[in-house]
Amino acid sequence: MPVRLNGVALPLYELVINLDTLAAAHGIGHVSAGTLHGYAPASLVLHAAHRALAQAAYGDALVREAAEATVAWTRLVEQGGWFSPERATLDAFFAGAQQCVHGSVRLRFSRGTFDILSTESAPAPAIVPVRAVPTSAQH
Repeated sequence: MPVRLNGVALPLYELVINLDTLAAAHGIGHVSAGTLHGYAPASLVLHAAHRALAQAAYGDALVREAAEATVAWTRLVEQGGWFSPERATLDAFFAGAQQCVHGSVRLRFSRGTFDILSTESAPAPAIVPVRAVPTSAQH
């Protein structure tokens, strides 16, 4: 989850509002896909920054797997599988993969676009193992 903008720690809500204003001031944010049109400056920037950071953290193999899982998840939900075990399994994959995405991304905004200048992937925090607690039905 993003926590800083221009080196200043902000609550997520304020970070998104400030990033939205900053990106919009540089002409970033217009989205067109077929008949859908939108304006989402912060969303575009955060998505690209997350993708770059994930690439730095995962490496090529996991990025490819995540892309395939994203297509499968989208298809499943579009076909009404929101409450399916397959969606829950894909959600678990994404949650596990996100645990190693930590670090910072430097961007430059200019004339309706932005460039990713650098990514620094930080080590993930220690993962505490979870143990199942037996219930009376389990022996």
